[in-house]
Amino acid sequence: MFGSFGSENRPDGPGPRLRSTLKRQDGGYLLDGDKRFATGSPGAKWAFWHSVPTEEADNPQAPMAMPVVALDAPGITVHGDWDGIGQRGTGSGTVTARQVFIPDRQLIGRPGAFAAHGEFFAAQFNIHFAAQFTGIAYGAYREALRYAAGKRAAGQSADAEGADPVLALRLGTCPPSWPRPASLSCMRPACCKRTRKRPNCCLPSEPPPPMRK
Repeated sequence: MFGSFGSENRPDGPGPRLRSTLKRQDGGYLLDGDKRFATGSPGAKWAFWHSVPTEEADNPQAPMAMPVVALDAPGITVHGDWDGIGQRGTGSGTVTARQVFIPDRQLIGRPGAFAAHGEFFAAQFNIHFAAQFTGIAYGAYREALRYAAGKRAAGQSADAEGADPVLALRLGTCPPSWPRPASLSCMRPACCKRTRKRPNCCLPSEPPPPMRK
């Protein structure tokens, strides 16, 4: 698995966009730098490390270099300091590089080559984020079903059959394009019977308005 590490801690205001540097050596480069929000770092084997040539380190418009770094290489430290809520597979903590040797064959193109294809890569990132957000939404929906299955309405006895009818109705009004788990199908007849509406009463053409606090 590959990561792509771009974000860094740096002072606000004008200055270099990146502080990770590549210093030319025989047969390759030495990489130094710190990355935060290094998504995938706990499980990735390799990472694209956004950096600049050492001689351009003070240039705010320095061309970006793209070495491919083995995350088990000497000098690489994956700190494992990510403490997120949800998105359990992301692992976006801090990674540091200290005098890490990068062979010539692990540098993608020349410095600045990445910018020539920036629009293509930006489109790829948007697709990736869309997949993440969709996964988060489906995960929240599954958790809501699990919660509702054991939730009883106020005044309803603990041994009563079925979930809280109000919760069942709200879950049934999710957008109809979503796949409907069997657990939701089981809730539908109960809520329709209580509301005395047609069988598709839980399947409106539009999602419900947000619940007021």
